[in-house]
Amino acid sequence: MKKIELDTIINDPEKPVVIEFWAGWCGPCRAMEPHLQKVAGEFAGTVELIRINVDEDVEIARDLKIYAIPTMIAYKDGRELFRKTGSQSLESLRSIFQSAFNGIVEPKFGISPTTRMLRLFSGFGLIALGLLNGINMLLIIGGAMIAFWGVHDRCPIYNAIKTWVKSKVSAKELENTPSE
Repeated sequence: MKKIELDTIINDPEKPVVIEFWAGWCGPCRAMEPHLQKVAGEFAGTVELIRINVDEDVEIARDLKIYAIPTMIAYKDGRELFRKTGSQSLESLRSIFQSAFNGIVEPKFGISPTTRMLRLFSGFGLIALGLLNGINMLLIIGGAMIAFWGVHDRCPIYNAIKTWVKSKVSAKELENTPSE
């Protein structure tokens, strides 16, 4: 695909676009493909899916600053809404397409209850193991980090700090943007 073609599709006000950057050798890309095709079919006619192979379209990947695959980028009315890197579940893909359709800039990607519990139990298990092992700080800190990973999205302190950091980064990016 040519950069000019992609720009034309992205700037089409009629339909939002989700772009997947992938490669044939990428295991997570291949694993995610059946779910991606299913969701793209569900949103056919409302959200367009474009798949770009980073090995074949190196220039586009470089221009859009793709550093890891799979990466999904959602656009609406020519403006990038958000990016999501890494393999996505079926629910997450639906959320990406729905957010692109609605023009949501920062969609919420929740953790499944099973994943949340697995992270919490693993974390507390490592903490217990660290305490039983003669106060092994490496296990205790690792366990605390894993347990926090299970609840970080619900932590008001973490969310406040994340919002503050994002506002500082956005302000810095605006300062560094050349004026036309």
